[in-house]
Amino acid sequence: MIDKSLLESKIKEQGILPIEIYNGFEYEDNFMNLVDEKIDSLITFVKSNDLKNIFYCCYNYDQEDIMITDEKIDEEVCRRMCSYDESVIKSFREEVEEFNKKAAAIDISKPYELCFFTIYQGYFIGGRYNDDYLDTEDYYDKLVKIVNKYFSRDEYNKKKEQEYKESRPRRLELLSKIKEYVLNDPEFHKCTNDNLRHLYKSHLYKTNQDYFEYRNIEPYKSIRFIDALWKEHKNKIVVNLELFIGD
Repeated sequence: MIDKSLLESKIKEQGILPIEIYNGFEYEDNFMNLVDEKIDSLITFVKSNDLKNIFYCCYNYDQEDIMITDEKIDEEVCRRMCSYDESVIKSFREEVEEFNKKAAAIDISKPYELCFFTIYQGYFIGGRYNDDYLDTEDYYDKLVKIVNKYFSRDEYNKKKEQEYKESRPRRLELLSKIKEYVLNDPEFHKCTNDNLRHLYKSHLYKTNQDYFEYRNIEPYKSIRFIDALWKEHKNKIVVNLELFIGD
């Protein structure tokens, strides 16, 4: 790929003014590529049509394209990280830091694309030199490997499953406390329809720590549990707590 300085020299040698432009300039809709996309062909076209300028722009990689940043770590991975010990997270951060040091040392001063064109009768006529010398997707794959090394989805699921099993006594304790509280709450006795019970559940979630904790463990069963308690209150159908504990 021809570099920027050589491009400028070739243009200047022919008495044409090279003009570098901002690489965010949008011209795609009216761009006409030369067949061979070479600067020499464009110079010939410019001279034959008595044009004076050739515009060009460089596209460079961003250093962050090849580094692991917090923005590249998605929400699911962050949730997994939160369930691990600080020592594991520390080891992960250290490996990421080492990876980023190596990535920061890579020279990205050379553009991966150099676009050049002139303007003729309302059209942008020119070509491009491309050299994708860095595979940014490869760096994303490396991020995935490092993440999975410390916080693999399978390991995370096993960990959460084990934590869920171990929380069974606590869930039973929470259900017993919630049941006693709700059945003795005069406000609950006034909830004679679904809408009122829905409002009651929302209020309970905000004000009762036991229900808050249980609902965060069992979001769906916690809602059904309050409905079951209404049946016990109204029809004397005793709630089987085991149905709301899970395995």
